[in-house]
Amino acid sequence: MFGDLMGKMMEAKRMMEETKSKLSGIEIQSEIEGGKIRILATADKNLKSIQIAPELLTDAEKLEDLLVVAINKALRTAEETAAQELKSITGGLLPGMDNLF
Repeated sequence: MFGDLMGKMMEAKRMMEETKSKLSGIEIQSEIEGGKIRILATADKNLKSIQIAPELLTDAEKLEDLLVVAINKALRTAEETAAQELKSITGGLLPGMDNLF
C-alpha cells in the first residue's frame, strides 16, 4: 500500500513537471475593444506581448482601464487552460492536484 502511494506520488511529480513545461509553450491570445488591445500570454501566466491601436493612445486613463481588463481576461484564460491541461494529464491520479497552479 505504502509503495503504491509512493509510486503514485513520484508519477504525479513527473507529470507536474511535464505539465509546467507544456504550459510555457501554450499561447493564449486575448483581445478587447474589437481587437484594439491584444494580449499574448502563455498558459503559465507570463505575458509575451501587448498591442495597442494608436487611437487609444490619446486617453491614458481609458487605456489604463482597458489594459487591466485585457490582461485579466488573458490571465483568466491562461488559468483555465492550465487547469484543463493538468486535469487531462493527471487523469485524476491524485485528487486536488489541479489546484496547484
